[in-house]
Amino acid sequence: MADEELDDAGAGAPPSAPSGKKKKLLIIILLAVLLLAGIGAGAYFSGLLGSTSAETAASGDGAGAAPATAPPGETPPFYVDLEQITVDLNSGTPRRRPYLQVRLTLVVDNYADIEPIRKAVPEIMDSFRTYLRELRLEDLQGSAGVHRLREELLYRVNRQAAPAKAQNVLFKDILIQ
Repeated sequence: MADEELDDAGAGAPPSAPSGKKKKLLIIILLAVLLLAGIGAGAYFSGLLGSTSAETAASGDGAGAAPATAPPGETPPFYVDLEQITVDLNSGTPRRRPYLQVRLTLVVDNYADIEPIRKAVPEIMDSFRTYLRELRLEDLQGSAGVHRLREELLYRVNRQAAPAKAQNVLFKDILIQ
C-alpha cells in the first residue's frame, strides 16, 4: 500500500517529470516557430517584404514598378487625374486674349499602363500646353470642337507615354473666357 501511495503522491514521478517539461517546452518552441513562419509568409505574400522574384524579373530592376495585375477589388477602367491647365488662346490680337482652363482625367484599361503614364505626365502636360496655346476660340466651338480637342489630347498622351496607352480623355471642367 505504501508503494501505491508513493505513485499517487508523485514520488515515482521525478524520473518522468523532466521529460514532461521537455515535451511541453518542445511543443511551445515548435508552435512559436510555426507562428513566426506563418507571419513571415503572410507578410511576404501581402507585399510587405518587397516584390516577389516574378515581379522583379518582369519589371527589370524592380524599383518603383507597378504590379502587372490590379489590386483586389479594382477593375478596369482605371483613372489618372491630371492637374489643371490654364492657357491663353491664340486670338490674333495682342489686346485681349481669351483663355482656356481645363481639368482632365485619363482613362486606362490596362493597370500596368498607369505607372508609365504617370511617369510621362510632365511631357504630356508640356505637349498639351503647347497644343492648347495654338488653338483659336473658333476651334473650340460646339461639340465637334470639343470632340476634336479630345482626339488631339488623346493622340498626344499616347505618343508621349508609348508603349503605354490611354483609352480616352475625360473633361472634368472646361472654362473658356
